[in-house]
Order: sequence, then C-alpha cells, then structure tokens
Amino acid sequence: EYVYLASKDGNTVSIVDVETNEVQSRIEVPEKPVFIAVSRDGRRGYVTHPDSAKISVLNLADKRVERVYDFPGEPFAVALSADEQSLFVSDWKGNSLVRISIRDGKETGRIAVGNAPAGLTLDAACKRLFVADRGSATVSVVDVKTWKLVSSVAVGASPFPLAAHG
Repeated sequence: EYVYLASKDGNTVSIVDVETNEVQSRIEVPEKPVFIAVSRDGRRGYVTHPDSAKISVLNLADKRVERVYDFPGEPFAVALSADEQSLFVSDWKGNSLVRISIRDGKETGRIAVGNAPAGLTLDAACKRLFVADRGSATVSVVDVKTWKLVSSVAVGASPFPLAAHG
C-alpha cells in the first residue's frame, strides 16, 4: 500500500510505502504539480499542473511520466470516474468542471460551477461530484450521469479541500 504526493516546488511525485513509512521513490514530473489521482489498481497516476495547463499521466509501475496532455484551462484538482475512463478536473480560472478522456486527454464535457473551483470529490456511489468553489464560498453538486449542476450549497469563506464519506 502506498501514498502518493505531489511536491509543487520539487517537481516530483513521491511514492511512500505505508508499511515502512519511507519514500520508496520519486518520479520527476513537469513543473509545479498540484493534485494527483491514482487508478484503483495502482498502475496509473494523473497529475495536474495549473501553471502550465498540463496533466501528466504516470506509469507508476515503471515510475515514469508516460504522457502529458494539454488542458484547455488551468487544471487544479482531479478525480477518476467510476469506470476509470474519464478524469474530472476543476478548471480554476475557467470556473468549470471538465471531463476528459484518459485515452487521449480530449475534453468530453464541461459544466459551469462557482468561482475558482479547487478541490473535488466523488460520493461513494460515484454518482455525484462535489466541487469546492473557493471564490464563491459554495460547493457545487454535479450529477455525473446527466452531467448537470444539481445544486450549489453555500458553505462559508474559501472552501478548498473536501472529502465524501458514506
């Protein structure tokens, strides 16, 4: 079992072994990585680079960058769809949630959310996405299947990371 962490100023993704509590390795990635999502089987990682509008695809077994996708905006947080065929990415400056294909990095959907969307998470059933809209003090709720904004919940100043449970 591993924990993966993006080091924004180090331009690396560290792989930490939770049994030994040691860094197993570091993968050099393009500049300023911010968020990472990892496939269920642990073979692939997807890393956002807001400053350069890129998403890196990591081969975690070989510990290397496999591909780099151009992103049509400023990618911030990232999550994998239930079928792991799409990435959900918050576009910080575009005030939107973007769905892209993991196969080729092409945009397959975009929906307007609040201002400066930061963190995002899926519910346990992978049916709803929650997006922390830092600039508008809300959390946008998106139905994944219909790709529609269901609700916008006022939560207070500057929401950033979030997690779903149950």
